[in-house]
Amino acid sequence: IFSCFFLPPSSPLFFTPCLSPFEICIFFGGCVSCDCRQMQRENTAPSALQCSSAIMGSNVRLHSSEMNPSPTTLPSFYHKCAACAVSLVTPTLEYSLLALGIVALYYVSRYSFLLFHAIAELFSVIIGYCVFLVVFHTRHIAKNSLLVAVGSVYGFVATLDLFHMLAYKGMEVFPPKQDPSIQLWVAARYLECVMVLVATVMHRKLSGDTRWLYGFIAAQAVLTILAFLTIFEWKVFPVCYDDSKGVLTPFKKGSEYAFCVIWFVAGVYLLCLRPHSRPVAWAAERAQRFMLRFFPVGSSGVGYFNPAGTEAGVCENLPDHVRCNMVVSFLFCIATEIVLTFYVGMGTWYSIVGHSFKVMSFYLVYKALVRATLTEPYTTLFNDLLRVNADLSRATEIAETALKQRSEVMAWMSHEIRTPLNGIIGMVELLHSTGMSDEQLRVVNVMEGASSNLLVIINDILDFFKLEAGKMTLELIPTDLADLAQSVMALYQPKMAERGVNSVVVLPPELPRLLLCDPTRVRQVLSNLVSNSVKFTRHGSVRLEIGITQEAAIDRKNVG
Repeated sequence: IFSCFFLPPSSPLFFTPCLSPFEICIFFGGCVSCDCRQMQRENTAPSALQCSSAIMGSNVRLHSSEMNPSPTTLPSFYHKCAACAVSLVTPTLEYSLLALGIVALYYVSRYSFLLFHAIAELFSVIIGYCVFLVVFHTRHIAKNSLLVAVGSVYGFVATLDLFHMLAYKGMEVFPPKQDPSIQLWVAARYLECVMVLVATVMHRKLSGDTRWLYGFIAAQAVLTILAFLTIFEWKVFPVCYDDSKGVLTPFKKGSEYAFCVIWFVAGVYLLCLRPHSRPVAWAAERAQRFMLRFFPVGSSGVGYFNPAGTEAGVCENLPDHVRCNMVVSFLFCIATEIVLTFYVGMGTWYSIVGHSFKVMSFYLVYKALVRATLTEPYTTLFNDLLRVNADLSRATEIAETALKQRSEVMAWMSHEIRTPLNGIIGMVELLHSTGMSDEQLRVVNVMEGASSNLLVIINDILDFFKLEAGKMTLELIPTDLADLAQSVMALYQPKMAERGVNSVVVLPPELPRLLLCDPTRVRQVLSNLVSNSVKFTRHGSVRLEIGITQEAAIDRKNVG
């Protein structure tokens, strides 16, 4: 609408009327970020939809595929449309209440300008202190030193504005002959615009070392104290209002114009710091070209004014809606200073409009800094936790599936390997029945032992994966434990004979002849124990003793 009525078609900001009713609704709400590349011409300015979302901030993101949803994306589209409707209500209600407040202030000014002035200044003071406290105490969460520095500026400015409100004519806080209210106003505005500009220019140093940040806050405290001393104690602060003529002094008017220039430079510099969205990047490019006219490119080919080329850091974490809210706040500050250059006394239109602009400026600062340091970090943290939990759940499912598949594959492989190995062992046993020389018999015995060991290893692997899959079953078969122990010891008898180690099997007389057990698993346990004993025994004997524990004896008695 703005481009159609106020800009020529040749302007790079001119937008073609190609928005659907749904998109026009989003445009008026100004709170939905849409990535519709095909809606705009190539190599031209960003679309109106993107500009509105960049200025107002965005909580909902609609992609081009969702503007014409298919049946598969319809639930997601409706979900985001519902979120869009909620996000449309919030800023509308917010700005409506602010507009009603300003209208109420206007009617209050018609009743009592002193009351209007006190309410407007008190609003600014509360906003300033709130911003300072919230930003400072959430600095470890937001992790953005630039926002902390700017928030601290408004904390000290609120102190000067508080004394400006108390020193205003009619408040009767200070002696009648002494009227430092306008001087306090000028001191507060100098502190505000200069320190915001310094914080913006020094953002890399403020983010690189906390000592710079605390030094910046200490410098503001010193400047605030000096302002009070020059106004109240030393009385050397320049006069800002001529009571005899009822006009502003040249120092006051010059200061107002200086404020406008400083705010403009701060806004352009802040706009150029690492823009993310296309509208802000487009505006930042033109703002940087404008600034390069005054700060030309140096001999090394690098411009003296080059904020877009700053290193990654604090400005990478500065959202575009915070940047734009701050720039609009600076514009309201410029409007405030321009209007107040016509100030001639209490209750005039210029004073009412100027203070209304100041209320808007402080409100935008509050919205930008508090949202960036308090609301969004916790929302981001909560969303990150949800995303991490979802990722962990997916990773757990993938790991369980992979483990199950691995167990199945290894079980299949063990079975397929064991089948031909049993054939090899059978053929080796058949060779024993044929006539062989001593050398051939020795080779066959080695083959038989190696095959048996390999079969044991494969069985162990199969049992391990059965345990992982929870498919291990035990059999209860009547087993002669004495014969089982003797057979296990006999397997290792040749190796013990080579080392000169004796073997001893001790069986108690009260041991029953037959026991219900799984002979395969018992054999595995005994084989592992005897194998380790033979491996680490160089001389002496290996003793395998089987006994009955007290608990087993009690169970046996109860069973009997």
